[in-house]
This record gives sequence, C-alpha cells and structure tokens, in this order.
Amino acid sequence: MTIEEFIFQKVKINREKLSVCGFRSLPDRSFVCEKDFCGGDFRAVLTVDASGHISGKVIENETGDEYLPLRIQGASGNFVHHVRDAYAALLRDVALDVGTPTLFHSDQANRIAQTVTEQYGDAPDFPWKDNASRPDPDSAVIRHPENNKWYALFLYTAETHLMTDEEKAAAKEATAADKRRRAEERQRRVEAKKAGKKLPPVRKPAKKTAGTGAIRRLDILNLKIRQEDRERLLQTPGVYPSFHMSQKTWISVRLDDTLPDAEILGLIEQSYRLTAGGATGMRPGGRRVWLVPANPKYYDLISVFSHTDDTTWKQGKGIETGDIIYMYVAVPYSAVLYRCTVTQAYSGTEHTEKDGHKGTVTISLMNIHIDDRYPRDLCTLKKMKEYGVTNVRGPRFMPAELEAFIESAAASARK
Repeated sequence: MTIEEFIFQKVKINREKLSVCGFRSLPDRSFVCEKDFCGGDFRAVLTVDASGHISGKVIENETGDEYLPLRIQGASGNFVHHVRDAYAALLRDVALDVGTPTLFHSDQANRIAQTVTEQYGDAPDFPWKDNASRPDPDSAVIRHPENNKWYALFLYTAETHLMTDEEKAAAKEATAADKRRRAEERQRRVEAKKAGKKLPPVRKPAKKTAGTGAIRRLDILNLKIRQEDRERLLQTPGVYPSFHMSQKTWISVRLDDTLPDAEILGLIEQSYRLTAGGATGMRPGGRRVWLVPANPKYYDLISVFSHTDDTTWKQGKGIETGDIIYMYVAVPYSAVLYRCTVTQAYSGTEHTEKDGHKGTVTISLMNIHIDDRYPRDLCTLKKMKEYGVTNVRGPRFMPAELEAFIESAAASARK
C-alpha cells in the first residue's frame, strides 16, 4: 500500500471539489495538482484518475528528480523521516479538502451500513482496540438495542481467509507438492555432486518489488443464518464459510459488489430475526409488536389518517402480516399517536432515476389499519425515555412495559 493509498483508504474523493482545491482537469478525465512543501525544497505531484484513485510523486525541486527514498521502506534517517512526515501531512490536508471520511474501505460496505442504520435505526460501533490500544477502525458490529446481541459484523481482512474447504485443500496440496519438488531437486543435486557431475546453478527467485504478491484485503460482513440454509447459501458467489465465527450458523459475505445490495440486505434481515433472542417483540398469539417512526416532513400521516383508517406504509422491513404497529410521529409531535394492525406485508417495486438512468428497486411494503388513536400528550418522547426508548430512527420492537403503559393510560383517558 502506497502512502497515498494509506491516507485516502477511508476517504471518498468528491470530484466536484478537485477544481476548487487547485486540481486541474486533463482530457482523460483525471485531475492533477502540484504543491510545494518542506520550505519549497520538494514538490508533490498528485493525480486522481477517472475512477477516483489517487497517486503521487515527490520531486526534488533542485534536481527535478523524483525523491525515491520516500518509497523505500528500509530508508532511515532524520531527513527521510522529515520529508515523509511532511508529505503525509500534506496528503491529510488534501484529503480533508477534497474528500469525505467513510466508515469502511469499500463503497458497498458504506452503502450497506448506511441502509441498515436508516432501516433499523442501529449504527455500527467499534468495540475492539488495535495494538496501540486505540479503537480498531476496521472492525465494527451492529447490535440489537434491546439485548445488545450482534446481528452484523464488519471486518477488513485478507482475501485468503475466505477460501472454501476445497480451495484450502488445494492450496495445502500445492504447498506440499512444492516442498516435495524442492526436496527431490536437492537430492538430485547431492547425487550429481557425488557422481562428479556438474549442474547449472540454482536460479534464485527474483526479489519482489513493492506491492508485488501483496495479499489483497477487503471488507466482509458476518451474518447469522439457519443451519439448514448453509449449504444452499454457500453456492452463492460472494458467500463463504464464516471467518472468525461459528461456520455452522454464520456466513461471511464479501463487500465488493460481488453480491447485490438487495440480496445482502435480505440476509441481514434474517440475521436480525435470528439474533433477536429475548427481544423479539413477540406477544401471546405469535404476533410481534413494533414501534415505527413516521416523519411528517416526508409523509403527512396525520392528514392521511384524518380521512381514512387504512394506508400503505413503506417501512415494513422485517414486519409480517398480523403484527401490531405503534406509530411514533416525529417533530413537531414527538409522540405515539396510533396503534395499527398490519393487514398485509409484501414486496413491491419502486421506479428510480439517477444520472439519466431509469430502473426499479425492490422495497418492503405493508398495508396497515388503525386500531386506536391516542392524544398527543399521552405518550411523548419524554415519557418513552423513562422506558428506555431514547429515539426511534427505524422500526424496532416495542418494549412490553411501554406498551402496557400506553394501553393503561389510554384506558384511563377514555373514562
């Protein structure tokens, strides 16, 4: 990994900012920028190609030559370290000017994390520390807020960790065969020497240059599955036996767009349910009870329910027909205003258009019917916090104690 790649590994470059920040565009859709540093003794030449990848050169202004010791790992000395540190500081400043920090390395990992936060209201947290006792920025979990159990684990790891059993066996056999070949070659040379024969000298393999033979690392996502689904899922491109967790009930999914977002989100939904444990929201009769947010800025639910008791709702991820929905209406109401029953949960399609390209995406929908309406001051967010609900960013299970309070308070209000 180059110095530029290291600094920009979790930075999304905004091409619209490049021209504003001193980069000039080239005919091949790349951008280039030159900046002096170290008191004008050196010049950084930075290039962002059409794909958004950044590379650079450091030139000695006095000679006009590239300063190669910067790239040599074994190069030491105060001066080399001074130049390297100054160049890294320049790159960090450029990253702040033209880029947006991201949580993960790959675009797909960042998209998936953002979608999960929007749909479930749960953001990734980074519980582990690296060798310097700092938070490990490459490993994150997403948990159930009710029981603290993981339902998704992000890791940044070597691609070799995703090898299948067959691939591992083949690699082991190839290594063993190479050892046998070298042993046979050594024995052949010993026998030839005893017989007085001359053999050509052994050719030593060429030294690897920087970056050659480096093991590729990538973002992966560990998800819980049903044991009976394991063999079927492992036939899917991009799905592997779980790295670092039980391979009987967990899988690893590579996040490099091998598998479409929609399929990964479906696997996340299943993992969410399988890890819910005691926080399933289940009530007698087998129905789950949910707390679902409604934002008046995007959909005027108040007006809709003033004319009808039925509507179609887009936030149905993980919700099934027959479940109970308590609708929390956000600012300016910030209160639970309705209790509904899901009369039908189903998948639908939505037309999209981006950069002139039209398409469709699959979305989860549900038809809901109002069972009860509540006064605005009956269950406010302030009251909900007393029952451990500090926010409602996405559908979540309704705490039984909060549900009991709402029904008791509603019954008293009717008297």
